[in-house]
Amino acid sequence: MEISSSNLKRLKFENHLPYYNSDDLSLDIFAPHIQHLEISGYMYDLRCRLVNVSSLVSAKLTFQMNWTWFDQGPDEHQVIKTLIEDYLQKLSNATELTIGTCFI
Repeated sequence: MEISSSNLKRLKFENHLPYYNSDDLSLDIFAPHIQHLEISGYMYDLRCRLVNVSSLVSAKLTFQMNWTWFDQGPDEHQVIKTLIEDYLQKLSNATELTIGTCFI
């Protein structure tokens, strides 16, 4: 998802419900002007990745993910750790951050 509008300041995703079977349920968020981001609820098998959210002031990430799609064998924990580190790095400019148990 690419949002290039400089007028849109808030973006909220809540409860992704899979309506069809697909091997590629991914969402890359490229929204350089978004200032407030909220992702909440259960994301099922959706793989959500922040690409560019460089203008974020506040972020609330309280979503739950289905960790079964991380089944990477012995490297599974490293894959999850890398994903969480990427989220936190992309959110480093935010002055207000709320994270849910998914990140703990």
